[in-house]
Amino acid sequence: MRGVFAVKATSGERAIWKVEIHPSNPDALRRNLMALEQARQVLSSVSGCGVPQILWSDVDRGLSLTEFAIGDTGRRALRGAEIGFGHRADILLRIGRYCAALHEYSPGYVEPFHPSPFLKQVIGTGAAVRAGKIKIARSRRFLGLCAYLHRAGRRASGLEFRRSQTHGDFHLLNLLITENCVTGVDFFNSDPKPSYLDVARFWNNAGDHFDCTDQGRDDGEAQLSGFAGLPGADWAAFMQGYGSDLAQDPVFHFFFALQLFREWKKKIGNWQDLATDRQAQLERFTARLDWLLAAEPKGANETKEANR
Repeated sequence: MRGVFAVKATSGERAIWKVEIHPSNPDALRRNLMALEQARQVLSSVSGCGVPQILWSDVDRGLSLTEFAIGDTGRRALRGAEIGFGHRADILLRIGRYCAALHEYSPGYVEPFHPSPFLKQVIGTGAAVRAGKIKIARSRRFLGLCAYLHRAGRRASGLEFRRSQTHGDFHLLNLLITENCVTGVDFFNSDPKPSYLDVARFWNNAGDHFDCTDQGRDDGEAQLSGFAGLPGADWAAFMQGYGSDLAQDPVFHFFFALQLFREWKKKIGNWQDLATDRQAQLERFTARLDWLLAAEPKGANETKEANR
Protein backbone atom coordinates (compact mmCIF):
# COMPACT_ATOMS: atom_id res chain seq x y z
CA MET A 1 0.00 0.00 0.00
CA ARG A 2 1.19 3.50 -0.79
CA GLY A 3 0.06 6.87 0.49
CA VAL A 4 0.61 10.14 -1.35
CA PHE A 5 -0.18 13.38 0.48
CA ALA A 6 0.10 17.08 -0.23
CA VAL A 7 1.42 18.81 2.89
CA LYS A 8 1.70 22.48 3.74
CA ALA A 9 4.01 24.04 6.33
CA THR A 10 2.97 26.95 8.52
CA SER A 11 5.31 29.10 6.43
CA GLY A 12 3.20 28.33 3.36
CA GLU A 13 5.68 25.98 1.69
CA ARG A 14 4.16 22.90 0.11
CA ALA A 15 5.58 19.45 -0.61
CA ILE A 16 4.54 15.93 -1.59
CA TRP A 17 4.87 13.24 1.07
CA LYS A 18 4.98 9.62 -0.09
CA VAL A 19 4.79 6.64 2.24
CA GLU A 20 5.16 2.96 1.33
CA ILE A 21 3.09 1.37 4.09
CA HIS A 22 3.39 -2.33 3.39
CA PRO A 23 5.29 -4.02 1.95
CA SER A 24 8.19 -1.59 1.71
CA ASN A 25 10.73 -2.10 -1.09
CA PRO A 26 13.80 0.02 -0.27
CA ASP A 27 15.68 -0.97 -3.42
CA ALA A 28 12.78 0.03 -5.69
CA LEU A 29 12.30 3.33 -3.87
CA ARG A 30 16.03 4.05 -4.08
CA ARG A 31 15.94 3.45 -7.85
CA ASN A 32 12.90 5.66 -8.25
CA LEU A 33 14.49 8.51 -6.34
CA MET A 34 17.70 8.08 -8.32
CA ALA A 35 15.72 8.28 -11.58
CA LEU A 36 13.96 11.42 -10.34
CA GLU A 37 17.23 13.12 -9.41
CA GLN A 38 18.91 12.12 -12.68
CA ALA A 39 16.00 13.54 -14.65
CA ARG A 40 16.13 16.77 -12.63
CA GLN A 41 19.82 17.17 -13.43
CA VAL A 42 19.19 16.48 -17.12
CA LEU A 43 16.30 18.94 -17.46
CA SER A 44 17.29 21.63 -14.94
CA SER A 45 18.75 23.86 -17.66
CA VAL A 46 16.06 23.17 -20.30
CA SER A 47 13.51 25.97 -20.54
CA GLY A 48 9.92 24.89 -19.98
CA CYS A 49 10.85 21.47 -18.55
CA GLY A 50 10.58 20.72 -14.84
CA VAL A 51 11.28 17.90 -12.39
CA PRO A 52 10.49 18.16 -8.65
CA GLN A 53 13.45 18.33 -6.28
CA ILE A 54 13.88 15.68 -3.58
CA LEU A 55 13.78 17.47 -0.23
CA TRP A 56 14.33 14.47 2.07
CA SER A 57 14.06 10.69 2.04
CA ASP A 58 14.46 7.63 4.22
CA VAL A 59 14.34 4.71 1.81
CA ASP A 60 14.68 2.04 4.51
CA ARG A 61 11.42 3.27 6.05
CA GLY A 62 9.73 3.85 2.69
CA LEU A 63 9.50 7.64 3.07
CA SER A 64 10.20 10.51 0.69
CA LEU A 65 9.46 14.22 0.57
CA THR A 66 9.63 16.06 -2.74
CA GLU A 67 8.98 19.56 -3.97
CA PHE A 68 5.35 20.36 -4.76
CA ALA A 69 4.82 20.66 -8.51
CA ILE A 70 1.97 22.89 -9.64
CA GLY A 71 -0.18 22.48 -12.72
CA ASP A 72 -3.03 20.50 -14.19
CA THR A 73 -2.41 16.92 -15.19
CA GLY A 74 -2.07 16.40 -18.92
CA ARG A 75 -5.48 14.71 -18.90
CA ARG A 76 -7.14 17.70 -17.22
CA ALA A 77 -5.32 20.12 -19.53
CA LEU A 78 -6.68 18.32 -22.61
CA ARG A 79 -10.17 18.32 -21.13
CA GLY A 80 -9.81 22.04 -20.48
CA ALA A 81 -8.83 22.57 -24.11
CA GLU A 82 -12.09 20.90 -25.14
CA ILE A 83 -14.02 23.81 -23.61
CA GLY A 84 -11.67 26.58 -24.67
CA PHE A 85 -9.04 26.68 -21.91
CA GLY A 86 -5.82 26.41 -23.92
CA HIS A 87 -5.07 24.78 -27.24
CA ARG A 88 -4.85 21.04 -27.65
CA ALA A 89 -2.09 21.17 -30.27
CA ASP A 90 0.07 23.43 -28.09
CA ILE A 91 -0.28 21.07 -25.09
CA LEU A 92 0.78 18.05 -27.14
CA LEU A 93 3.63 19.93 -28.82
CA ARG A 94 5.02 20.90 -25.40
CA ILE A 95 4.69 17.33 -24.11
CA GLY A 96 6.58 16.12 -27.18
CA ARG A 97 9.36 18.67 -26.50
CA TYR A 98 9.59 17.49 -22.90
CA CYS A 99 9.93 13.86 -23.99
CA ALA A 100 12.60 14.76 -26.57
CA ALA A 101 14.60 16.84 -24.08
CA LEU A 102 14.68 14.00 -21.56
CA HIS A 103 15.97 11.59 -24.20
CA GLU A 104 18.37 13.92 -25.98
CA TYR A 105 20.07 15.54 -22.99
CA SER A 106 20.49 12.44 -20.83
CA PRO A 107 23.53 10.17 -21.20
CA GLY A 108 22.82 7.47 -23.76
CA TYR A 109 24.09 5.62 -26.77
CA VAL A 110 23.00 4.34 -30.16
CA GLU A 111 23.15 0.64 -30.97
CA PRO A 112 21.77 -1.88 -33.49
CA PHE A 113 18.35 -3.24 -32.60
CA HIS A 114 18.06 -6.92 -31.69
CA PRO A 115 14.48 -8.05 -31.01
CA SER A 116 15.24 -11.35 -29.24
CA PRO A 117 15.45 -10.00 -25.64
CA PHE A 118 12.14 -8.20 -26.07
CA LEU A 119 10.40 -11.19 -27.66
CA LYS A 120 11.03 -13.56 -24.75
CA GLN A 121 7.97 -12.29 -22.90
CA VAL A 122 5.90 -12.42 -26.09
CA ILE A 123 6.85 -16.04 -26.74
CA GLY A 124 6.13 -17.14 -23.17
CA THR A 125 2.81 -15.32 -22.97
CA GLY A 126 1.68 -16.60 -26.36
CA ALA A 127 2.38 -20.18 -25.31
CA ALA A 128 0.46 -19.69 -22.05
CA VAL A 129 -2.55 -18.24 -23.89
CA ARG A 130 -2.61 -21.15 -26.34
CA ALA A 131 -2.44 -23.63 -23.44
CA GLY A 132 -5.29 -21.88 -21.64
CA LYS A 133 -3.09 -20.89 -18.69
CA ILE A 134 -3.75 -17.20 -19.32
CA LYS A 135 -7.30 -16.04 -20.02
CA ILE A 136 -7.54 -12.98 -22.19
CA ALA A 137 -10.37 -11.43 -24.18
CA ARG A 138 -10.18 -11.97 -27.95
CA SER A 139 -7.29 -14.33 -27.48
CA ARG A 140 -6.97 -15.09 -31.20
CA ARG A 141 -6.56 -11.40 -31.95
CA PHE A 142 -4.03 -11.14 -29.14
CA LEU A 143 -2.08 -14.05 -30.64
CA GLY A 144 -2.22 -12.19 -33.95
CA LEU A 145 -0.47 -9.30 -32.21
CA CYS A 146 2.18 -11.72 -30.94
CA ALA A 147 2.76 -12.92 -34.51
CA TYR A 148 2.94 -9.31 -35.74
CA LEU A 149 5.65 -8.57 -33.16
CA HIS A 150 7.82 -11.37 -34.56
CA ARG A 151 7.49 -9.99 -38.09
CA ALA A 152 8.04 -6.41 -36.93
CA GLY A 153 11.13 -7.56 -35.04
CA ARG A 154 12.59 -9.09 -38.19
CA ARG A 155 11.96 -5.88 -40.16
CA ALA A 156 13.63 -3.74 -37.48
CA SER A 157 16.54 -6.06 -36.72
CA GLY A 158 19.92 -4.39 -37.22
CA LEU A 159 18.55 -0.86 -37.51
CA GLU A 160 19.89 1.77 -35.13
CA PHE A 161 17.98 3.01 -32.11
CA ARG A 162 18.86 5.04 -29.02
CA ARG A 163 19.02 4.06 -25.38
CA SER A 164 18.79 6.88 -22.86
CA GLN A 165 17.21 7.69 -19.54
CA THR A 166 13.47 7.32 -19.90
CA HIS A 167 10.62 8.35 -17.68
CA GLY A 168 9.38 4.78 -17.42
CA ASP A 169 5.71 5.65 -16.95
CA PHE A 170 5.19 8.50 -19.41
CA HIS A 171 1.47 9.26 -19.55
CA LEU A 172 -0.97 12.13 -19.05
CA LEU A 173 -1.37 11.71 -15.29
CA ASN A 174 2.39 11.93 -14.71
CA LEU A 175 2.69 15.25 -16.56
CA LEU A 176 1.71 18.55 -14.94
CA ILE A 177 1.00 21.46 -17.26
CA THR A 178 1.18 25.18 -16.56
CA GLU A 179 1.31 28.08 -18.99
CA ASN A 180 5.10 28.11 -18.96
CA CYS A 181 6.24 24.65 -17.88
CA VAL A 182 5.68 20.92 -18.27
CA THR A 183 6.72 18.97 -15.17
CA GLY A 184 7.18 15.21 -15.07
CA VAL A 185 6.59 13.24 -11.87
CA ASP A 186 6.95 9.60 -10.76
CA PHE A 187 10.06 8.67 -12.75
CA PHE A 188 11.29 5.15 -12.18
CA ASN A 189 13.79 4.23 -14.93
CA SER A 190 17.33 5.25 -14.05
CA ASP A 191 19.14 2.78 -16.33
CA PRO A 192 19.34 3.46 -20.08
CA LYS A 193 16.27 2.09 -21.85
CA PRO A 194 15.01 2.31 -25.44
CA SER A 195 13.83 5.91 -25.82
CA TYR A 196 10.88 4.82 -27.95
CA LEU A 197 9.28 3.09 -24.96
CA ASP A 198 8.21 6.44 -23.48
CA VAL A 199 6.56 7.52 -26.74
CA ALA A 200 4.89 4.13 -27.22
CA ARG A 201 3.55 4.13 -23.65
CA PHE A 202 2.20 7.66 -24.00
CA TRP A 203 0.09 6.81 -27.05
CA ASN A 204 -1.06 3.38 -25.85
CA ASN A 205 -2.05 4.55 -22.37
CA ALA A 206 -4.14 7.61 -23.20
CA GLY A 207 -7.57 5.99 -23.40
CA ASP A 208 -10.31 7.97 -25.07
CA HIS A 209 -8.29 11.20 -25.14
CA PHE A 210 -6.98 10.23 -28.56
CA ASP A 211 -10.06 8.94 -30.30
CA CYS A 212 -10.84 10.42 -33.72
CA THR A 213 -13.72 12.72 -32.83
CA ASP A 214 -14.49 16.36 -33.40
CA GLN A 215 -14.77 17.13 -29.68
CA GLY A 216 -12.64 20.06 -28.59
CA ARG A 217 -10.67 20.42 -31.82
CA ASP A 218 -9.56 23.93 -32.73
CA ASP A 219 -10.92 23.67 -36.26
CA GLY A 220 -14.24 22.12 -35.18
CA GLU A 221 -13.79 19.23 -37.61
CA ALA A 222 -13.15 15.57 -37.00
CA GLN A 223 -9.50 14.65 -37.08
CA LEU A 224 -8.28 12.37 -39.81
CA SER A 225 -6.58 9.30 -38.42
CA GLY A 226 -2.82 9.08 -38.46
CA PHE A 227 -0.37 6.45 -37.23
CA ALA A 228 -2.14 3.42 -35.69
CA GLY A 229 -5.49 5.13 -36.26
CA LEU A 230 -4.63 7.88 -33.77
CA PRO A 231 -5.88 11.41 -34.49
CA GLY A 232 -3.55 12.81 -37.13
CA ALA A 233 -3.43 16.37 -35.77
CA ASP A 234 -2.66 15.13 -32.24
CA TRP A 235 0.10 12.88 -33.55
CA ALA A 236 1.56 15.66 -35.72
CA ALA A 237 1.62 18.15 -32.81
CA PHE A 238 3.44 15.73 -30.50
CA MET A 239 5.93 14.75 -33.20
CA GLN A 240 6.59 18.38 -34.06
CA GLY A 241 7.62 18.87 -30.45
CA TYR A 242 9.55 15.60 -30.42
CA GLY A 243 11.53 16.71 -33.45
CA SER A 244 10.88 13.77 -35.76
CA ASP A 245 7.96 11.74 -37.05
CA LEU A 246 8.38 8.13 -35.94
CA ALA A 247 5.59 6.81 -38.16
CA GLN A 248 8.08 5.50 -40.74
CA ASP A 249 10.56 4.00 -38.25
CA PRO A 250 10.35 0.16 -38.13
CA VAL A 251 12.00 0.10 -34.69
CA PHE A 252 9.31 2.38 -33.31
CA HIS A 253 6.64 0.19 -34.93
CA PHE A 254 8.03 -2.72 -32.92
CA PHE A 255 8.06 -0.83 -29.61
CA PHE A 256 4.59 0.59 -30.21
CA ALA A 257 3.26 -2.94 -30.78
CA LEU A 258 5.22 -4.23 -27.77
CA GLN A 259 3.59 -1.63 -25.52
CA LEU A 260 0.20 -2.50 -27.02
CA PHE A 261 0.94 -6.14 -26.14
CA ARG A 262 1.83 -5.19 -22.54
CA GLU A 263 -1.25 -3.01 -22.06
CA TRP A 264 -3.54 -5.67 -23.52
CA LYS A 265 -2.08 -8.40 -21.32
CA LYS A 266 -2.20 -6.24 -18.17
CA LYS A 267 -5.62 -4.66 -18.52
CA ILE A 268 -7.84 -7.02 -20.51
CA GLY A 269 -9.03 -10.26 -18.90
CA ASN A 270 -12.00 -12.41 -19.85
CA TRP A 271 -14.48 -10.62 -22.11
CA GLN A 272 -17.40 -11.64 -19.88
CA ASP A 273 -15.78 -9.94 -16.88
CA LEU A 274 -14.99 -6.63 -18.58
CA ALA A 275 -16.52 -3.39 -17.35
CA THR A 276 -17.78 -0.98 -19.99
CA ASP A 277 -14.58 1.10 -19.95
CA ARG A 278 -12.48 -2.02 -20.46
CA GLN A 279 -14.65 -3.09 -23.38
CA ALA A 280 -14.07 0.31 -25.00
CA GLN A 281 -10.36 -0.03 -24.34
CA LEU A 282 -10.32 -3.47 -25.96
CA GLU A 283 -12.01 -2.02 -29.04
CA ARG A 284 -9.24 0.59 -29.25
CA PHE A 285 -6.57 -2.09 -28.89
CA THR A 286 -8.02 -4.26 -31.66
CA ALA A 287 -8.46 -1.19 -33.91
CA ARG A 288 -4.77 -0.34 -33.47
CA LEU A 289 -3.83 -3.92 -34.26
CA ASP A 290 -5.96 -3.79 -37.42
CA TRP A 291 -4.12 -0.63 -38.48
CA LEU A 292 -0.70 -2.16 -37.86
CA LEU A 293 -1.61 -5.27 -39.85
CA ALA A 294 -3.02 -3.25 -42.75
CA ALA A 295 0.10 -1.04 -42.84
CA GLU A 296 2.59 -3.92 -43.04
CA PRO A 297 4.73 -4.07 -46.19
CA LYS A 298 3.33 -6.29 -48.93
CA GLY A 299 4.21 -9.90 -48.32
CA ALA A 300 4.78 -9.33 -44.61
CA ASN A 301 1.16 -9.72 -43.58
CA GLU A 302 0.25 -12.80 -45.60
CA THR A 303 -0.72 -14.61 -42.38
CA LYS A 304 -2.94 -11.76 -41.20
CA GLU A 305 -6.22 -13.57 -41.79
CA ALA A 306 -4.90 -16.65 -40.02
CA ASN A 307 -4.20 -14.55 -36.96
CA ARG A 308 -7.72 -13.18 -36.62
